[in-house]
Amino acid sequence: MCRRATLILTQAEALEQEVAAIRGQERGSLRVGVIPSANARLLPPLLRRFAEAHPRVRLAVMEGSDHEVLEWLETGVADIATVSAAAGEVSLPAGSVARPLATDRMLAVLPSGHELSVRPSLPVAELARHPFIMSTGGCEPLITAIARAAGASLTCHYRVRDTNSILAMVAEGLGLSIVPELSLPAHLSGVHAIPLEPAVARTILLALPADPLPAAVAFAELAAAHHAASP
Repeated sequence: MCRRATLILTQAEALEQEVAAIRGQERGSLRVGVIPSANARLLPPLLRRFAEAHPRVRLAVMEGSDHEVLEWLETGVADIATVSAAAGEVSLPAGSVARPLATDRMLAVLPSGHELSVRPSLPVAELARHPFIMSTGGCEPLITAIARAAGASLTCHYRVRDTNSILAMVAEGLGLSIVPELSLPAHLSGVHAIPLEPAVARTILLALPADPLPAAVAFAELAAAHHAASP
């Protein structure tokens, strides 16, 4: 019943936006499901630009793991969503489409002054020799796949969702970790980030449902222009 009610409300919102567009007006709401690493640095500029271009559209941002935002997209809780995937592959709800939004590297993070911090890059096998702090905010499947491909077994002493908490724990010497570059703050304190060897990148996608709201289409077009202009 909840799923059907959500679908009805989403369709009512779409109808309201389409009628407003016919009248030359713009109003309504847009619910954006985002993964934490995209919400840290990638989404805020897009949200600001969208709010400036569409001031009568109410923005609501919901942060969750890849699994959560995909479920929100499928059930209509989110009107548009960011998801991550290695090599750009992701299982989307039926009828949904995804567009590339950004690509970033997966980095090893170590305490400043750690014996491995002088290395230009770091094999995952080296990380496996130290206590590991696993990110549970959405990157765990990718990190696990990276370790499996390297034939390494990570010793997970801690499992933490929030990237800032992971960095604070690394800075205290509680373990090493792997995080996406886009999830890191502009200025690191107490930690050092190093590319993995071999290099591993992930793609962040912007996913739209099969029948997107006009506001969602406008957001996707703005994001596509931003992606095309990025170096």
